[in-house]
Amino acid sequence: MSEDKNFINLIGNFQEDLRHVDESIAIALNAHLQIEGSIDDYLKSIFAHPKYLEGARLSFFDKFSIARAYTPASHGRPEWEMMALINTIRNKIAHRRRDKAPQIDTGRLRSIMHESFEKLRVELKDADPKEVMAYAAAICCGFLLLLKEQVSQTERVQIREEDSE
Repeated sequence: MSEDKNFINLIGNFQEDLRHVDESIAIALNAHLQIEGSIDDYLKSIFAHPKYLEGARLSFFDKFSIARAYTPASHGRPEWEMMALINTIRNKIAHRRRDKAPQIDTGRLRSIMHESFEKLRVELKDADPKEVMAYAAAICCGFLLLLKEQVSQTERVQIREEDSE
């Protein structure tokens, strides 16, 4: 009977913990998921048979590195550093001690965006860390979408050239 009561208490404590999810943690984790999904889409556009990547069980950093290595002209863009920073933030959240709140520092993300994206300076001036994270994720996903579209256009050109031979 005591085991049943302990189990019920454990479940109750777990449910209570889940009810109080910090919004900044949720935004950081969702930002990371969105970026990883965009990297996956980009990788699928690069390879002729992307289904073989699925079985490789690549980490975020593996996928990130392959995507960046493939990108000829844009491999030095600030979006890559932003993606790496968001991955670092995600890792700090995922590997933190349960009894400690993670420290989500978006200062470097803010500074990269301030330096690299002049049009966002006004919006970022008073943005809280959650907004900074959301802007950064949107910029990164948009950048990856552009890269994917460039690959798609290149592939269409190559296919047309092969057809005309």
